[in-house]
Amino acid sequence: MIKKSLLLGFSVVLLSSCVSKKIYNDLEKNFEDLKAEKALVDQENTDLSLQKNQLELDKNALQTQLDKLKAEYAALLSDCNTSKSTLKNLQGAYDALEKSSNASIQANSEKNRDLLAQLQSKEKALQAEQDRLEKLKNDLGNNEEGSESGFYLELKNASATAETALQAYQTENNSLSQQLSHKATNNPNGIASP
Repeated sequence: MIKKSLLLGFSVVLLSSCVSKKIYNDLEKNFEDLKAEKALVDQENTDLSLQKNQLELDKNALQTQLDKLKAEYAALLSDCNTSKSTLKNLQGAYDALEKSSNASIQANSEKNRDLLAQLQSKEKALQAEQDRLEKLKNDLGNNEEGSESGFYLELKNASATAETALQAYQTENNSLSQQLSHKATNNPNGIASP
């Protein structure tokens, strides 16, 4: 009887020991799977953070470039206005010289021709400067809401791309955190085991 009891007890211990080992192995495998999954999620999180940081750097660089172009445009516009004023004064001086006596005009005709050549040269330079300003204005683009162009459009697009990436990152991070939480608590809504 003692032999049967010992045999029965030993069999129970042996069988329960096998089941415990199987459960332990399953839990060990699940733990390793979760560690691998967490490493993947951490890597993806790091990659998305790097992308976000790069997009923010790009946005800041574009904003700096835009501010620099605005300042350059304002300075060039001021120079253009000064040149226009100078041209107007020179044109007025030329008109006054032209109205003076014929004797003075004859004596100073060579000087007047030089002044006229200078005026024409300055007009050409002014026109070139105005063309350059117009090109800068076109490059700078339009800042009106809904009809942005040029650098304003690039800045708007970079901001939208950064916002989209941030939202995708946050959504993916929240989803993965929730799935990991469900997986850790054996919730059926968690990540499916392979």
